[in-house]
Amino acid sequence: MDTYRLNLSWSELDSLKAAMTSVINDLEKCHDMLNAELDNPLTPELYAQNLEYLANVSRDKANMRSILCKAELSHE
Repeated sequence: MDTYRLNLSWSELDSLKAAMTSVINDLEKCHDMLNAELDNPLTPELYAQNLEYLANVSRDKANMRSILCKAELSHE
């Protein structure tokens, strides 16, 4: 895994944190909607597709939380 270091101003860092928080909230809503959809009767194809979307959303949400955590740690 490659690691990158960003040199951001305090204002840029605050903007990044705000954007990440917004994205995480949107992904949580998406996660909830996909879970609700999976609770309904679906064709096997739609079920598999929604399950794949759910896995992608979960991965992206975890990545965004990790990035936000690292940004918050660098802010202290």
